[in-house]
Amino acid sequence: METARKTIEKTTQLAVRDFTNVTGSRRLEPIHHQLKCRCLDVEMHCDTLEGRSFSLLGNRHAAVCCTPFHWTAVDPMKEKSDAHKTLDTLFGSAGVPRAIIPDDAAELTQGEFKRKADRAQALIHPIEAHTPDANTAEDGI
Repeated sequence: METARKTIEKTTQLAVRDFTNVTGSRRLEPIHHQLKCRCLDVEMHCDTLEGRSFSLLGNRHAAVCCTPFHWTAVDPMKEKSDAHKTLDTLFGSAGVPRAIIPDDAAELTQGEFKRKADRAQALIHPIEAHTPDANTAEDGI
């Protein structure tokens, strides 16, 4: 058992380099940020929720992330534009999903949110506009 444990420990690959955009140079970006978080082989649906009133901490919005098997994570935020900060919490506590599937909201498909997801190699596949039933996060809300 000890030999098997050591073999798995030494042969486990924690991160995979993506060479699809390499133009021939030998300079590679460091991937130390990928080694900090677990990699999850699951697609995660994301959506933002707007509350009716402010919480005691001043939060009015929340980011909701759900998997197809109905695991749900909720992270409060003050503004919708703070959605990128919830990725840090999600990646640290649960891990980095293979793909993030948000609705077509700008705060979940562009800007800092997209930059952080790309850096962690979590693909963003937004659902088709005006089809909220296709988002599992709606059920979580």
